[in-house]
Amino acid sequence: YLYLGATGNYDQATIFDYALSQEQVTQLGAEGYAFNFIPNDRINVGNDSSLNITGDLTLSIWMKSTSTALKGIFSKNGNTAGTKIFALYTGVASGNDILYSWVSNDGSTLSFTNITLSGRQITDGNWHNIVMVNDPTTTNKYLYVDGVEVHTTTNGTTIHSSTVDTLIGTYSSSLYHFNGELSNAQIFNSVIPPTGSNSVQTIYNNGKPLSNMSGFTSLQGWWKLDDSEIFNTTSAEW
Repeated sequence: YLYLGATGNYDQATIFDYALSQEQVTQLGAEGYAFNFIPNDRINVGNDSSLNITGDLTLSIWMKSTSTALKGIFSKNGNTAGTKIFALYTGVASGNDILYSWVSNDGSTLSFTNITLSGRQITDGNWHNIVMVNDPTTTNKYLYVDGVEVHTTTNGTTIHSSTVDTLIGTYSSSLYHFNGELSNAQIFNSVIPPTGSNSVQTIYNNGKPLSNMSGFTSLQGWWKLDDSEIFNTTSAEW
């Protein structure tokens, strides 16, 4: 049987009886980025054991949006007591972008990091790379935009071990759905350094998502959400 198995909306599913060329796949990929989220869209990637990270954590995702609404990007949040693990989301207030993130060490108490950026830096309709790093050893949490650190806080913590599902494009299954495009969502079970080999700057790659992540041995999940996703004969690099 054929099963299309993520939570959300679908459109223009197509089956071919031959292998598409890269050029053909690119034509299907909506300018290279095939996942354009509208409110109530989301992707549920499940709760595989590799995603139940309790220590060092790095999240990376590319976003493109002009929406001023509060919107989730990446989360592991059942939105009930004992199931709040981590979340990364954004919004606009008084003409400025606000980047929100949190982690929880008990599934209920949230360690917040909320920062206000000057102007519409990440909701300006261009592609931007957003990275959150949680370091429980130093109790630091870092936020990066386009390879540059924009905030450090001392609320990094060991993360609660709930097996709640990981979501892309929303804060929870019912709140703050993303409005815009997302690509190359990644989860690492390590503290990715800001610079050097296999760093946050490496991930940013001068504004172009990497096509090869072989140097990042701590990569636990990679959802490309772009025109290369199906070209390599697998549905996800995970």
